[in-house]
Amino acid sequence: LGLPSDTPEDIAVALLKGFRDLVQSLKSDIHGGHTIQSPWPLIGGTASAILSNHAIITKRGVKAGDKLILTKPLGLHPVMAADRVLKDDPSWLEAFDSKEVLKSVEMATRMMITSNAPIPRVIHAYNLTPQIHAMTDVTGFGFTHHLQEMLEESKLGARIYQLPVIPLSPKLDDLFCYGLCDGKSAEIAGPALLAIDGKNFKDVTKI
Repeated sequence: LGLPSDTPEDIAVALLKGFRDLVQSLKSDIHGGHTIQSPWPLIGGTASAILSNHAIITKRGVKAGDKLILTKPLGLHPVMAADRVLKDDPSWLEAFDSKEVLKSVEMATRMMITSNAPIPRVIHAYNLTPQIHAMTDVTGFGFTHHLQEMLEESKLGARIYQLPVIPLSPKLDDLFCYGLCDGKSAEIAGPALLAIDGKNFKDVTKI
């Protein structure tokens, strides 16, 4: 937890309680931690678990012919930048419909508070582990960076035909220049990225 030095105690307590409630809703708990001073509120943690080797899907292991799946759209960086600009200097966004921007902000917020925990649960419930050759979460960096990590040591490349994005995020990115359409825009609490055996893949985009 990172907090400004003048943060009221009840706010600090509420932040910690909210984080604990989130972790416990995922059937886990908090063990240890520390608090630092920060110019703005920060909260987060690292996850650890004990698993059998056969239950682990690593970020490396991509094979030729695999298909890539993202479980959430991209675009958090420019959308949340627009949220800050709307509050501080809305003249930057005079070319945009503020109601549409707020809809995108609401969607981005829902995405950030939606856990990826159901994804591994479904994978293990339906014994899909053999079909998923690699998996990671797109968080902290952009899509391209995480994909490059998955491809390391594989001697393979990837063909990307389209990226799912939050409505308005490409146009907002034209203004803020985070590199969204090149997959470089950083994501926070972003999607899972899976490399799935191409022989067992159904192209849902044609439905």
